[in-house]
Amino acid sequence: MQLHFETLTDKILFVEIKSRRDLGNAFMRIQEHHESPAFKGQIFTFKDYWAWWALHGPGELYWKYWKAFNLPAQAFKPFQDGKFKPHSRIEQVLLDVLKPWVDDGFYVIATSVGRDHHDIRHELAHALYATNSSYRRKVRCVLEELIPRCRRQIEAYLEKTGGYHPSTWDDEVHAYILAGRQELREEGYIMVTPFRSVSKALERIFNKYCPEGAEKLIKKIK
Repeated sequence: MQLHFETLTDKILFVEIKSRRDLGNAFMRIQEHHESPAFKGQIFTFKDYWAWWALHGPGELYWKYWKAFNLPAQAFKPFQDGKFKPHSRIEQVLLDVLKPWVDDGFYVIATSVGRDHHDIRHELAHALYATNSSYRRKVRCVLEELIPRCRRQIEAYLEKTGGYHPSTWDDEVHAYILAGRQELREEGYIMVTPFRSVSKALERIFNKYCPEGAEKLIKKIK
């Protein structure tokens, strides 16, 4: 598995894995233990999760469906502590490489080579929401302006994917409005007009707090 990584702030680490399949297989159990609606906080095998995904997922292979990941340092701890052994080879490589940053409390965002710049923005929005209290506070104030019917539309999409625990929905609603509107429109979950003012407000907040290193990264792949 080929990895590239760089620090975007003193709290955020960007990881790029060459293969999208490797990306999904490396992060799957870590991500789903952290926020899956069915597996959050549980110990499970690849076989356990694949069986659930086949019944409740969106009808596509996991690694093809999820293009990027975001995780706080504490999400890696159960794996570092051996609760999920045996690790797959690819999980072990990831854990070994990321250990210094995870031990220092970094928030990790990850994509594969060939990702869209919207993927970076979406995952960085999550990282800023998690690591910057001022950013998070301003985002929450903006979300209070969102029409309840519109919010329910996005939450219906989050529930359909089978990948988001309800405890993450505030964060996910903000990230999808900021950098996932096209996906929501294509899936028939939102109309553009009711989201316009909220979207513009979130854009202003994101642009204010986006770190210089991340701005260069986003511009590089547009």
